[in-house]
Amino acid sequence: MKLFFEASEKKFELIVSLSEKSLLDLDNSFWHEIVHACKASILSEVNNKYVKAFLLSESSLFVWHDRIIMITCGTTGLANAILKLIQTIDTENIKSLIYQRKNEYNSRGQITSFMDDISELRNVFPGSSIRVGNLDEHHNFIFSFENNYQADSND
Repeated sequence: MKLFFEASEKKFELIVSLSEKSLLDLDNSFWHEIVHACKASILSEVNNKYVKAFLLSESSLFVWHDRIIMITCGTTGLANAILKLIQTIDTENIKSLIYQRKNEYNSRGQITSFMDDISELRNVFPGSSIRVGNLDEHHNFIFSFENNYQADSND
């Protein structure tokens, strides 16, 4: 039997508005739970006063004061990590969420599809989705939370 590893990327960026708190204040056990929710694990971590960077079994996680970027591949369920996050980070504090998923080579080997993922996310976030690229070639599916977020001019 041949083993196949799906390297197509799943990614989200979440930007929050936390007046007195920082995402950097959340301890590492919290981040282990988030990563575990998508069926991956943390292999190592480096940090400074500006960012925590985690090497994952299926890619990486970056945490700043007000934002998170998590990238996974393989058969991870990245939308589950987002749903776990909002149990701690109230949705009213979320300024922006962009969820992206590249087309897979072996989509039948995945635990979810992009449509499954956005169906779950839309239960919590109003949003829209698009496909960028040709359907029969490489392409990305993108879901974005619709809340009229405007990035700061220096962002």
